[in-house]
Amino acid sequence: MKWQWAAGFGGGSIFLIITLLLNLSGVSNVSYTPDAFCGETCEAYINFTTTYWEFCFEHGEDKDLVYKKMTRSRRLWINMDKIDELVETDPSVTVEVLVPARGKNNWRPLKEDDCWKRTTKSQPLPVRLKLVAEKEAWQSVKWSFELEHWLSEDVVIDPVWMGYNYVYENKTRQEPIYKVETIKRLYNDTNKKWQEARNVTTKKISGYKTEYYEGDKVGVKVGKEEWSGNLNVDGNILSIWTIPTGDRNLEEYGQCRDYEVAKGVCKRVDLTQAVMGK
Repeated sequence: MKWQWAAGFGGGSIFLIITLLLNLSGVSNVSYTPDAFCGETCEAYINFTTTYWEFCFEHGEDKDLVYKKMTRSRRLWINMDKIDELVETDPSVTVEVLVPARGKNNWRPLKEDDCWKRTTKSQPLPVRLKLVAEKEAWQSVKWSFELEHWLSEDVVIDPVWMGYNYVYENKTRQEPIYKVETIKRLYNDTNKKWQEARNVTTKKISGYKTEYYEGDKVGVKVGKEEWSGNLNVDGNILSIWTIPTGDRNLEEYGQCRDYEVAKGVCKRVDLTQAVMGK
């Protein structure tokens, strides 16, 4: 596809722009994070190489979505003023597009004057992007680079961030209802004397109300599937223990250890296989 075709779009999301770029000659080796399970924060990565074009970003005001500054240049400029939103998702959630920053495993937001360099011998790394989404833990969200099939028949990126819900015990307790009364007393029953008026407040139980609350975690529901027991979801892996985990830090050690699996006290379930059948 020629770059002038991409320039004809009036604007769109960063997804639309990347899709257009991935259809240009010299762009290849596209890889991305497939379907994944995540809670409130989800991450995905997109990598591709470009052996001909270099892509740079700036606020181009009324210029086309994609344009050149010099006729023979192999650098294309992306007009950030024509980007109406960073990422399109269904349902709509907040997604941030990050690019590599200085230091190992550091990322920062995409900004003006960023350039996605050509892949060469001296610049062997591909273009790398990281998406970070915030959603409700139970939500399943589709993000994609899909355009009409005739445009992107060689590039179809259509994964899902799958949500899940932990299931907790439904418990009840009886909470007292208090009746508070304030009266004025003028006569002291103890001393049998009249005295200056004062307020006396009494608090008595007049009944009880039922309060509902969540107890211990007893299972997890993913789509139409549900598991019960002593379990935890970490990424795409569901770990189910047959013994108590005690005060184990599931944030850091949320999956079965190999020796636990060998002893038969814990099993791993790949949710992408169990739920999505992939």
